[in-house]
Amino acid sequence: DVLKTHRFTDGQDMRQTIERYVHLYNHQLPQSALHSRTPIQELKRWYDEKPQLFHRQPRDTNRPGCVT
Repeated sequence: DVLKTHRFTDGQDMRQTIERYVHLYNHQLPQSALHSRTPIQELKRWYDEKPQLFHRQPRDTNRPGCVT
C-alpha cells in the first residue's frame, strides 16, 4: 500500500519511506494475529519463552529477528 500511494523523488526517498514504515509496523502497530501485540513485542515474548530458538537476543532495532 505504501508503494501504491506515494510518489518518490528517487531511490533514496523510497528506501527511507520503506524503512520508516517497517519501523512503524514492527514497533507501533499492534496486530490482531499477534493478540494485539506488535511484532517486536511478540518476538521478545518468544525469546523469553524459548531462547534456544535464537542465536541472539532481539533488540529494539529496525531489523529485529532471528539470525539465520
